Amino acid sequence: MTALRSFVIAGLCGIVVVLAGLILVDWRQSPELDVRMVPAAPVTVSIAGSVATPGMYTLPANARLHDVIVAAGGLRDDADMSGANPAARVGDGELIHIPSSQPAGNDGIAGSNNPDTGSGLINLNTATLEQLDTLPGIGPVLAGRIIDYRNLHGRFSTIDQLLEVEGISRSTIEGLRDLVTVSG
Repeated sequence: MTALRSFVIAGLCGIVVVLAGLILVDWRQSPELDVRMVPAAPVTVSIAGSVATPGMYTLPANARLHDVIVAAGGLRDDADMSGANPAARVGDGELIHIPSSQPAGNDGIAGSNNPDTGSGLINLNTATLEQLDTLPGIGPVLAGRIIDYRNLHGRFSTIDQLLEVEGISRSTIEGLRDLVTVSG
């Protein structure tokens, strides 16, 4: 019985040695990790509104709103920064609108030179952020989204096209129908 026990123990020890050898061989053949730091990509943003030179600017990856304003030549005298955080980081492809404290006029948004339609209605294609903000159910955030949509997609052809603006519902549009226009 002792010879059998010695044989079993020797066999188990042999298996352990073989497994340890296989693990060691596999460990030595494992590829080394190659860790490299990849610099973050620059961001391109568009800025409109009350800045000296509205347009598109490419800035370093961790740029902030202040950096974009500096790149655009600074703020105009009528700029309203009360709702903005100059320390906020900007993202690639972002559209930034710096509102004007003036009630009407050219604020750097395409088509905003003639906001008055002569009919008392607010024209979705020419209205400023401030004018859109006066509409029921439209605050400064939705007004900015309307302008962003207009800048990205062009003129509104129907009032119902407002449904394509994030955050605007059918009931909001129905409340605006007698207050806005897309013609003129």
